[in-house]
Amino acid sequence: MDDSVAILGWESPHWPRQVDSFAFRPRFLYVQGNVGLLSQCAVSVIGTRSPSLEGKQLALNTAQSLGKAGYVVASGLALGIDGVAHKAALAAGYPTIAVIGTPINACYPPEHRALQQEIAKAGAVVSRFSPATVTQKWHFLLRNRLMSALSDASVVVEDRDGGGAVRQAAFALEQKKYLFIYQSSVDNHSVLWPRQFANQSRVFIIKKSQDLPRVLNQAKKTREGVGKPRQKAVQLDLF
Repeated sequence: MDDSVAILGWESPHWPRQVDSFAFRPRFLYVQGNVGLLSQCAVSVIGTRSPSLEGKQLALNTAQSLGKAGYVVASGLALGIDGVAHKAALAAGYPTIAVIGTPINACYPPEHRALQQEIAKAGAVVSRFSPATVTQKWHFLLRNRLMSALSDASVVVEDRDGGGAVRQAAFALEQKKYLFIYQSSVDNHSVLWPRQFANQSRVFIIKKSQDLPRVLNQAKKTREGVGKPRQKAVQLDLF
């Protein structure tokens, strides 16, 4: 394994404490890049591997809005929305974390090998799998659980019913994180998942990527104060 890879255990000073309440907490994390990013406020930007042109633009805008607001952009290195989010953050000079479903010494998809290397230099690549692990399909669900646990919130830019990003949306709510869905997804009646999530606690429907940091900051401040985030009041401010 590359000497640039840090192996973090539960006792490590760099271990991300937000993962400690995570039901599937890994025993070790393998990190290539800036380990300090794991303890910073991050937001997952996720979605389909086959996005529309509008979805690609929305992913780009989302990553840039979050980076500008001081959030680390997390994603899963997949084709489509994930790749757009990573590249947008890198192009603007904002930190990004790739949480991957393979060992740190492997790359999937192979088309993103150069992108993975770039993220390792300018951000961080994170895996819960040892170098000897043989990658299985279900490992990517564990990847999504870990990505959600590392993040304050997840933003599903665009996805199909049953897609990996939709699965992460469910994990986020299970872990008592925030979930953001765009109004464009709610209005898309070819998919069911946005309306299944829309009325749940900690779910915010937004129209513009520029609104995301403000709504998230307001929700976090409210939670740190008294009671639950006043979700409906925040939503009304946006329309």
